[in-house]
Amino acid sequence: MWLAVLASALAGGPVLAFDQARSVTGVQMQGPAANVFASSIPAPAERAKLLAEHFIEVRDVAAFPASCKSGFAVLARTSGFELANPGQPYQATDVMGRGPRLPWRRLLIGGVSADRCVVFYEIGGFAPYRSVVVLDISGKGLATPTWGGADGKNPENLPALISQITKGAFTQPRGY
Repeated sequence: MWLAVLASALAGGPVLAFDQARSVTGVQMQGPAANVFASSIPAPAERAKLLAEHFIEVRDVAAFPASCKSGFAVLARTSGFELANPGQPYQATDVMGRGPRLPWRRLLIGGVSADRCVVFYEIGGFAPYRSVVVLDISGKGLATPTWGGADGKNPENLPALISQITKGAFTQPRGY
């Protein structure tokens, strides 16, 4: 879902409506968005960057830098960095329970280097799924997305996640 919103925003398009199956009507992959999300494999330069970076594994959302948090919030279209820690409760289904409001996303594995922030997370709702986003945090201000994907296997650790990303284990579902 966030990929389509990002693609629309990067292409200067309108906010899109989503159906229950996570498909988007009317996505036109033009401009910068087409280059960022055209393939499930990152561009060669981004792949090389991911493999060369020294990442620190993140298993607590508080450990992400502020630029990563704000960039992720923009992608997720939330007012703040709303991501539960691994194993913590989150809104896993579309049935709203009693009690405190829970985030719709939960961190599975994250990583931070000098230039990149990787967030692999699960999204609750009608059809829960997993997504990953790579953000460039090298500039001043808001982090910018360099790649994103959905699904993938369940990696044991950050090196396995980076390997999956660089080998194309994540998909770019039709409509994203």
